[in-house]
Amino acid sequence: MSEELQDNKSKDIKLSKDMALQKKLLSTTQGLSQSDGFCFKEPFIIDFVLALGLLIAAGGFTSSLIKTYISHTAMQNINQHNYKAAINILKGVPIIDFFTVPGTDMEDLYNKALYFDAIEKLDDEKDNNEAIKELQKIKPGSRFYNLSQLALKEYIKK
Repeated sequence: MSEELQDNKSKDIKLSKDMALQKKLLSTTQGLSQSDGFCFKEPFIIDFVLALGLLIAAGGFTSSLIKTYISHTAMQNINQHNYKAAINILKGVPIIDFFTVPGTDMEDLYNKALYFDAIEKLDDEKDNNEAIKELQKIKPGSRFYNLSQLALKEYIKK
């Protein structure tokens, strides 16, 4: 019986050593050991703020790409003297101006297309009411406003 007791004691010692080894391995694989005393747990609010920031950044980037594509297409149509197409593209642009880049104002491109289309129509036919209405659509503050007012005065006198 004493042999059995010694056998059981040796097995218990071996098991306790194995359990201690397992606890040590488990604690080191979880990041920091328990003896360090520091464990960083990220709060949920930080995840939420980061997700919201990335969502806004992705939305701004996408909006910027779409706006760049629309303004490039409109500018290309203006350069090809296809003013009606540029006016139709820019007439109902649903892009907000929150993410605008200075110098790429859609309203300015719209006014430019209106002005050039109206001048082209007035050169072809002096009493074109549609061209006069287009010149009147150009809003104050645009760089084409003064030119449109001069053109209106000139063509209305004749």
